[in-house]
Amino acid sequence: MRLYKLFMIALIVVIPASLMAKDVYFDNVPYKGAFGVTNWAQNWTGLSQYGILAAPATATNDVTVTDADIPAGSTVYWTADNTYHLDGRVFVDEGATLYIEAGTIIKGMP
Repeated sequence: MRLYKLFMIALIVVIPASLMAKDVYFDNVPYKGAFGVTNWAQNWTGLSQYGILAAPATATNDVTVTDADIPAGSTVYWTADNTYHLDGRVFVDEGATLYIEAGTIIKGMP
């Protein structure tokens, strides 16, 4: 009896692993994560109600940023409707504040 139980446990573990490549329940997708192109949780969960799942903004403007663009004592806002390209090393100087909206695209230039 004990040998039979051990065999059944091993069989249960082996069968799913061998069927996973042919599993019709899951779809192979070209993206990582659970959401894909549309977010099923949008307008359905508390995360959506509190703005955490807000639809991403589409960047419409390219903005080139240099180190001189965030001087000491300034307050700078970067919004998700722009794509910011960092030209060289860009620092937030002492006393300056940089606010970056969620979903903002920031790229380094070669």
